[in-house]
Amino acid sequence: MRFSTALGYFVAGTALVAAAPAKRGDPSQAVPVDLITSINKYKSVIDSSLSKKDKHGRRVCNHRTVAVRKEWRTMKPNERKKYIKAVQCMAKRKSHANKKKVPGARNRLDDFVASHLIESNQIHFNGHLFAWHRHFVWLYETALRNECGYDGAQPYWDWTLDSANIVASPVFDGSPTSMGNNGEFFEHGNTILEAFGLTLPLPPGTGGGCLKPGPFSDLIVNLGLNQTISPPAVTVTAPIPGTVQNEITTQPEPLSSPANLTSEVDSEFNQTQSFERVALITYNEALNYNPRCLRRDLNTFWASQLDAAHTEYLLACNTVDCFQKRIDGYEPDKPDPQPVMHPAGHFSVGGLQNDPFASPGDPVFYLIHAQIDRLWSIWQAQDPARQYQVGGTVKPLDKDGSGTPVNEEDRLSFGVVDGKRKMKKLLSTIENAYCYSYDG
Repeated sequence: MRFSTALGYFVAGTALVAAAPAKRGDPSQAVPVDLITSINKYKSVIDSSLSKKDKHGRRVCNHRTVAVRKEWRTMKPNERKKYIKAVQCMAKRKSHANKKKVPGARNRLDDFVASHLIESNQIHFNGHLFAWHRHFVWLYETALRNECGYDGAQPYWDWTLDSANIVASPVFDGSPTSMGNNGEFFEHGNTILEAFGLTLPLPPGTGGGCLKPGPFSDLIVNLGLNQTISPPAVTVTAPIPGTVQNEITTQPEPLSSPANLTSEVDSEFNQTQSFERVALITYNEALNYNPRCLRRDLNTFWASQLDAAHTEYLLACNTVDCFQKRIDGYEPDKPDPQPVMHPAGHFSVGGLQNDPFASPGDPVFYLIHAQIDRLWSIWQAQDPARQYQVGGTVKPLDKDGSGTPVNEEDRLSFGVVDGKRKMKKLLSTIENAYCYSYDG
């Protein structure tokens, strides 16, 4: 089993060479953690916690009130269709965002994309990653229910089931009960991603074009910048730092670089603010109107990073700081190319998922991050000391620990879909505003 990944080389600061061996990261040699045992421990902990509250009726989160998130293929066909219909409803509902803040937003899906764009520099490769995205997915799930009549829970995608052959996954088979199809195939080279101080050429997958027939093939992506894609002859090898030394062509798909993105459009979004105040707020061009089709590029290389062995290696972490660094592949004491389960979850789908900022424009984003939230929940359940543990710093890719330490009192911002929330309120899925668990 190889832990060679493109992102691992860039985080380590060396030239990228695809599929080079990295024996030190071999999951077969990691601290033994059994995935099934970990899942069963999680289910036992959740069951026990909910049982203690059962006598309080529907006033609290218990067995009668908890929403159970299911893996996509374990949902009944009618349940999947209801979810698809609710997402399509969100794409038809008018945006709530103030046009002076997000001029390109046309619908409710765009509001979530805009929020992710606005906050991206504060919520990736740092100690806020898990808590921020937990609340973000919950806000989306809540909107599906309250605005589009969805009566189920947010599903997740257990990518370990598809790591050997993502192209055959029922999640992407284009059937009426799928999350849509792969993109139409066209000859293309690397997608050049420039973000978080990295320049990363992502190898091409099996599609690359607009979605083939199926759910969401008519979805229009409105926000984000255009992606840079190399010609087919260009290989995945590239230098760092600096620009890729190959001729490139531009394709009409977004890859937004947040270098000049305002860190906050507003400290607490308020839809009733005066026009005069809002008019003074600046915004990045990624928030402008840029309509185009939804693209995907299912990628077997990245999917191979998502198997059970890599998952067990991730769950072997003893601290949340290790967990959040390991899932993104930047552990400072691991010089070899490292597993990058979080990026690989996105890159395995490709297309818009290769844009780390506008990626919520593809509805599968929420299944990907529900899976990440599930893994975090399973990890938390292995030890009572982990449930409210925070760690790391607020500085992205902080390998030397020089950034401001994360604190449970940190207030996280959610762009145009919510106000600020304290970190400590986002650490349990069955307390405070939350009342959901995972089926395993």
